[in-house]
Amino acid sequence: MQTTCIQLGGALGTAVLSAVVAGKVSTSLHGTAAPAGTEEAASAGVPIPGLPQAAEAFMSGLHTGLVVSAVLVWAAALLALLALRLREQPPRDLATVLEETVGGEAGHP
Repeated sequence: MQTTCIQLGGALGTAVLSAVVAGKVSTSLHGTAAPAGTEEAASAGVPIPGLPQAAEAFMSGLHTGLVVSAVLVWAAALLALLALRLREQPPRDLATVLEETVGGEAGHP
């Protein structure tokens, strides 16, 4: 189950962050007079000679993708911390409960 979750998270995370980067690049290049195929090439990080907007759009897309991933990592860390705090305590045996109740003096004269 753990391996499946890791693989699923890696695949979905890569797909979602790639979509965020590509969307930002596409939005950044939308108003420019770029030749056909520029948005796809810039989304892949391919340098396009004579079109500095493509490199700027790619860097802007990477920045947005990294901010989104940082927010998701912080949210996951907070959820993990909350889950650990809410985790039920393991059951204890009777001897441990009695020792804690009496203060550790029960078996010693």
